Amino acid sequence: MIPLHEDALGVWMMGSLVLSSPPGFLVCTHPRATRVVMLAFFEAYLEGEIIAIVPPYLRMLKYIAEKTLLLQLLEHSEDKTNPDVLSRELVEGAKRTSYEADTRQLTFILPDQAAATSWHKKSVLFFGKRLQLLCPAILDHVDMTASSIPALSSGRNLLQYQIRVLANGVAASTFLPF
Repeated sequence: MIPLHEDALGVWMMGSLVLSSPPGFLVCTHPRATRVVMLAFFEAYLEGEIIAIVPPYLRMLKYIAEKTLLLQLLEHSEDKTNPDVLSRELVEGAKRTSYEADTRQLTFILPDQAAATSWHKKSVLFFGKRLQLLCPAILDHVDMTASSIPALSSGRNLLQYQIRVLANGVAASTFLPF
């Protein structure tokens, strides 16, 4: 590996250089096992994650392809008068998107942590309803530093609790208290 590649790899591993994928020269300079470890590091520490809880009254398929999900987000984010600019920016900035039917969470993976934190507590329009975007890293930090007195700890454990209501002949539904 030439010094220029070493410098680029070091800057990328420290998070100073934001790339949409690992540097291309890694294929030539590192064995497959090393590249897999670097990719795992990249996903765990450099990429940012934001989530949105889909309310139970919005119908979502249990299994949905990423492309379909993004198209739905773009198509159903527009009012009759004005389009939702934030939805378009989110779709353009997200590297990966997924939907978990059991928890009703939309997950957006962004290229870096700073981008994810900038989306915290913003909302996007989806099927005519507003979805609040939350950054789990910020929520974890707030949980660690928040007071243990319930009245003073606004937002603690926001994503930790859900209630499942089961009745005869009725499918399970999810209620999220926020």
